[in-house]
Order: sequence, then structure tokens, then C-alpha cells
Amino acid sequence: MHNKLAKKLLSLGVSISLMLAMVPLSWQNHTAYAEDTTIPQEMFITKSDLLTLCQSTNGGTGLLATGTASDKKLRINFGTRPSEVKYYTDYGTTSKTVAANIPMTWLVAGFEQIDDGGTIDTLVLYSEEPMQSANTLIYESPNYDPTTPGIDDSRFQVDTSDKTYTPENADSGYSDTNAKTVNTNHWGASNLRKQTQALVDTYFESAEQQVMSDTKITTKDTKNNVDYKTTDKLYAALIPGNTYGSDATTITVGSGEGTFVIDKAYWSGMSWLRSPVPIDSNSALYVVPGTYVGNPTVTYDNPAVSSAFNLNLSSVLFVSAASGAASSTQFSAVDPNSAMTLRLSGSPDLTSANVSASGTTLIYTGPKDSRLIVIATADDG
Repeated sequence: MHNKLAKKLLSLGVSISLMLAMVPLSWQNHTAYAEDTTIPQEMFITKSDLLTLCQSTNGGTGLLATGTASDKKLRINFGTRPSEVKYYTDYGTTSKTVAANIPMTWLVAGFEQIDDGGTIDTLVLYSEEPMQSANTLIYESPNYDPTTPGIDDSRFQVDTSDKTYTPENADSGYSDTNAKTVNTNHWGASNLRKQTQALVDTYFESAEQQVMSDTKITTKDTKNNVDYKTTDKLYAALIPGNTYGSDATTITVGSGEGTFVIDKAYWSGMSWLRSPVPIDSNSALYVVPGTYVGNPTVTYDNPAVSSAFNLNLSSVLFVSAASGAASSTQFSAVDPNSAMTLRLSGSPDLTSANVSASGTTLIYTGPKDSRLIVIATADDG
């Protein structure tokens, strides 16, 4: 059963939408009925099998690591765009506009265990499109004044002067927690980080924020020659070694420097990385979709803001094609590119469960405080 689903995931893009239903799963039968299509038996996958897929794809380097057929492109809809977003799809000549009040789409990069007050399982997600517009596309000439940007300023930094940064704690990588003078391309002290954190409250409801892990990431301080740590829910991607140019074809997300690789084939928008340029204190790195990594000054106006985050899997109940939060809901035929629903509860990991399908009926049972991931597809995928 799981092998059949895995084969489908190898060849199909699966869209998943997150919906929070904070109701514990108790030992009882739950039934959902299809409207017009038979529910195939291979529609089910446990959380364990999903994690195995992440760990086995591309040798565990990430679902999006190569830009080839070996990649597995899985989408999750999580959060809602509060306003229109405009970004460049190339070096700065062609732009795209994404409408407001639609789900925010993420790509699954991989699975990792992180320390968030204890070891937890997480899925690492990367925004398929930028979350905040490029300055030059929202402050259009002659009204745009780069010296007085609005609150949605997408620049890495507002000027090129040195900044003051205070380490978060004694485990930050610095020798002490005293304030430090850092270069203007320092992620921890950047406008980019400030804007990224502001997106948490604008994109995600409080229940959604509860399953976004506080993730500790490492970045280079080029002035003090320190690999320092910051902890946030949303964070910008990195390029290991802070290399750039046409030879730089991959970026990484996750808590480690090179945890999960994302090939240039999946860079949909010109957007900032958190990586500084090693030899220029006034420059930081950004991606040009499908092309290369650039190294402009930190006040460059063309890049937008993209992010990654770690989704805490301990609250996952199941994923299905049904809409609504009730245990008995209506199913309909599922397009591989359409959104699906993830039910969440607040209890511990799955201990045991039984799931079955017969014709148009789906039945799942499980013990109290358990959960299961179910990915539903139509017969044709």
C-alpha cells in the first residue's frame, strides 16, 4: 500500500493545505464519504512513511536537491497572503504579481530533528514564491524614495554603515553576550531579518504559529570571524561557503549550514539569502531564478523576501482531500495540483492506527492522543 503511494509521489506534485483542528483523536471510527470517485487503497501514508521518503530521496540531501527527475516536488499550503506581492522572475526585467488573500505555498525540502525545548520531528519548508515585494515594484518612480522606504522595505539593510548586534545567549557562538560591532551584511542585525520576522504575524494565525518551530540557524559574521546562531520561526536561506556567481547553483535551508539543498530550478523569484559576501562588508547575496547568485550592496532594491521554516510534526493528525474539520466530511475527485487538508491535534506522536477504504468510504481509527497522516489522491493520481 505504502509502496504504491511512494511511486505516485515520485512522479506527481502533491499539494497539501494545512488546516488546524485542535481535537484529540480518540479510539473510535471516523468515516468520510467520496462524492463521485472511488477512494483508492493507496491513498494512505503514515507519518513514518512520509519521513522515510524524505530521508531516502537524493540520499537524504533534500527533495529538491538536484533539479532532475530524482527530486520529489511536494507542496504544502500554509498561511495566507495578506496583501499583493510583486517580485522579479529574472534579473530585474520581468515581474510577476501574486494576488492577496490566497494560501501561501511552500515546497517540502526535507525532514530534520531539531531541539525546540526537546527533540522534535520537523518538515523543512521553503516558500515557493517570495512573501514580500521587491521595493522597486511597490514604490514606483517618481514616488519611490529609497531613503524613506515604507514598512515593507525589502532591502537587506537600510544603509551601509556598521551595525550593533547583541548575541541572543551564551550559546550563540560568540565568546560573550556583550554588544558587538558587525558589518552591515550581518543577518542577525539586518533589516531583512526584521522584515522576515514581521511576516510571522501577518501571514499566520496564532494556531498556525504554534506549529512553526523556533529554529536555531547558523550564519557567518565576517567582521568578527564567528559562526553565530540566531533563533526564529522564519529565516532566509543560505549558500554554504557564501559563494556566488554562475557556479553557485544551489542554496540550503534547515538548521545546519548545508542541511537540505534546493537546486536553482526551484528559485522562482529574485530574493535575498542571509549570506554575507566574504570579501565585501557592504554586500550580501541573493538568487536570480534558475540562473546564479548575485552579490549586490545591501541596499539593492530589486530582491524580494523569501523564507523557510520548520513545521513541527508532533501535532499532525492526517492529510486528506476533504474540506472541513469534522470527522465525517465529503470527498471529491482530487487534482494532483489542488490543495489538500492537514488536520492537526495537540497530542503526542502516533502510536498505532488502522485505516481502511472500501469503495467511496474512508474509515480511520486510533487510540486517544494519536495522529496519522493520510494523503488522498484520485484514481488517476
